[in-house]
Amino acid sequence: MATKYKYTPEMLAEAAAGSTSITGVLRRLGITVAGGNHAHISRQLKRFEIDTSHFRRVSPNKGRPSPGRLRPEQVLIMRPEGSSRPNPRQLRRSLIAVGMPYRCAGCKIEGAWRGQPLILHVDHIDGNWLDNREENLRFLCPNCHSQTENFAGKTRGRSPEAETHGLGPCQRGFDSHRPYKRTAAYSVNLKSVNVGITLSPQDAFFIEDYISYSGSPSRSAVIREAIRLLRDREVEKEYAVAFTEAEEDAGEPS
Repeated sequence: MATKYKYTPEMLAEAAAGSTSITGVLRRLGITVAGGNHAHISRQLKRFEIDTSHFRRVSPNKGRPSPGRLRPEQVLIMRPEGSSRPNPRQLRRSLIAVGMPYRCAGCKIEGAWRGQPLILHVDHIDGNWLDNREENLRFLCPNCHSQTENFAGKTRGRSPEAETHGLGPCQRGFDSHRPYKRTAAYSVNLKSVNVGITLSPQDAFFIEDYISYSGSPSRSAVIREAIRLLRDREVEKEYAVAFTEAEEDAGEPS
């Protein structure tokens, strides 16, 4: 008498007994390893109450580093001139691996803000991003990082022209002061962000670097946060100038 099941309980039980996962059962039965087949056989095992208590509940590779992943001793080095900029995620992962505390070296905040994860930036203390040795690196929160002297290309050369650019794609060429000399063009696309500001070339560098360091999936949200920091910084400058002028006025004889 024919059965309505292609794979009988006996076949499934035998395959399950010699496997440690649903994928193993599929292979023993000669079934293509695919999502639909995986779900179907899993349901059949449950339907016939076949014992799977010996199955591994996690991937056999879980907890093991990827074979192609660079080790900290390969990342935390002085890179040769002409090298590309290091990947911030690699630097962050390597610093954590060698035991650097994941907290801001400035304000001491750790990797959370208002109950949400906070991605700390990796700052090159001397401004030379080719020097990725542990002693030249530190974690900084976005606010503390934006106040450093070498953040977002502050040590780079400015464009000879000082025109500001309206909202939209902003692209400027500049003579790089990096360890190797070349002329580079940087751009930041702000079409999706509806804010009424103008951008200087330095502001464009600030926003583009902020985006690259953030690691956030929402580009628009990161741009808005970078713009807020730019505005806050301008307000601080205006306040400092006004305060200085007020002190000078107060010191003048009447």
